[in-house]
Amino acid sequence: MNNPVGDRGKRMMKLLRPAGLAVSALAVLGAASCTAASAQPTASSQTAARARSAATAPPRLAVPPPTGPDHVGTIAVPAFDPSRHRELMIQLWYPTRATRGRPAPYFTPAVARLVAAADHIPARVTTTIATHAFEAAKPAPGRHPVVLYDPGSGEMRNDATALAEELASRGFVTVGIDHTGESQFVQFPDGRIVRGTFHDTGPASNTREVRVRVADVAAVLRALPAISRHGLLARALNLRRIGMFGFSLGGATAAAAMRQLPAIQAGLDIDGSLYGRAANTPLARPFLFLANGRHSTQDDPSWQSGWRALHGFRREIRLRRSGHLSFTDIVGFIDRLGLRSRYSPRLQRLLFGSIPAPAAITATRQLVTAYFDYFLKHDRHALTMLNTPSQQNRYLLRLR
Repeated sequence: MNNPVGDRGKRMMKLLRPAGLAVSALAVLGAASCTAASAQPTASSQTAARARSAATAPPRLAVPPPTGPDHVGTIAVPAFDPSRHRELMIQLWYPTRATRGRPAPYFTPAVARLVAAADHIPARVTTTIATHAFEAAKPAPGRHPVVLYDPGSGEMRNDATALAEELASRGFVTVGIDHTGESQFVQFPDGRIVRGTFHDTGPASNTREVRVRVADVAAVLRALPAISRHGLLARALNLRRIGMFGFSLGGATAAAAMRQLPAIQAGLDIDGSLYGRAANTPLARPFLFLANGRHSTQDDPSWQSGWRALHGFRREIRLRRSGHLSFTDIVGFIDRLGLRSRYSPRLQRLLFGSIPAPAAITATRQLVTAYFDYFLKHDRHALTMLNTPSQQNRYLLRLR
């Protein structure tokens, strides 16, 4: 078997609705805040209702704060590929010296409501997720290396906000990509929202989707020079230093994009089986496989052949005790809401593992940052993490 979960397009927020439950736990919590009285409520009944609502309201979700020296700014901008008449949305997270500003939402308000409706959870959960970025803040001086991020199948650019903000706080510009028609919801500046319709039916469909995604990545690369010349981020991007990482199908996309787009100097696949020619086309530039606790080149044939095709710097590192989703924001959200125990033991092992969510995010942040520090910033000290990760974080194990 490839990835123990597979690239089955489990959308991030949908996992908040545990399998097998007729009514989601969040819906039960949200219903507790509604009054059912048909008569005109009295002042005392209103007070009691507010007290019950406050007592049963779900906790507010928040992305872990970044640990780098810089604050974080963010903007979302459209990108257009005229050769395919295709519109995309990207979000850029970048370092800023600003210490105050308008907090950036996790989702746009409209998308947050759609996610809540689609996944049967209260809108106040999805509309109030806290991030640590300021909208449209002035970027920190200088040109900063660029790291592209590609999400999992059916997922959206913000599903790894904890990683994007961490990289930005450490001097990178992170560019998250929404794939129109595949990502769960994509909202454009004019308010239009496109729903994803992609269905994973196996390797053939994923291979086709990776081809579409690589073309999207190429379009984003062509759009970045204009973003770097004009507007808020003028002269803020160092387009001579570009890396890419992705989660699940996004990791497969990073591997495929590395073969076709020489502007990408270093790539990293987080727990994604490979599809198409990426599994056997030689690559001389740096590449790293980051695996969950039950995934490796020993049990994933696509990783075996992909490893043999790597002729430059290469590493295979495991996040111990992790599940497939441990690298993303979702596990911390599930734990914050107290929902982990509502999944079957098997799903808990496959999706979450036994590693605490904060420890998983910390280890993933450390490794991903060190990788791009070394290859895009030429920080020789970062090589220690890549050579002996267990000495830096006990949850990281170098397999090769």
